[in-house]
Amino acid sequence: MAPRLPNKPGWGTCSLRNGLLRRRLFRDVARLLKRHPALVVVTWLSMVAGVLFLGLLAAGTHRLRLPDLTHSGWASVLFLGRSVPRWASTLWLWALQRLTPTKTAVFLTLNPIAATLLSVGLLGERVGPGFLLGLVLVLAGIVVANRPARAAQ
Repeated sequence: MAPRLPNKPGWGTCSLRNGLLRRRLFRDVARLLKRHPALVVVTWLSMVAGVLFLGLLAAGTHRLRLPDLTHSGWASVLFLGRSVPRWASTLWLWALQRLTPTKTAVFLTLNPIAATLLSVGLLGERVGPGFLLGLVLVLAGIVVANRPARAAQ
């Protein structure tokens, strides 16, 4: 019997629903990857997500208005919006083809760490002790989640 969720959603309920939705998404994407190459799956998922996002944006704002950006600004938007997520998603789906969805999902926690390290290297940002503690905890979680299972005794 499935657990009943409260009618009035709070942060815990939203988090639980998000987790269940992501678990379902991982399972469905893993099924797609058994039949199609990772790049094909990324391309289709990106197109569907883009159409859904634009639809929600248009519905929420009642108009679509492009920002006034320079040529280099548009080039940056295209680079960040198309190339970086495409490679990240392709690598993630490549891993999903070779590992279980549970083991692959653990590595999603590296995204904010990679972004922070890139901001340190490229933008000269500073990190504090909280980041270092978080880094150690995330890496420890990845090690624990990916350790080999012990044989039952």
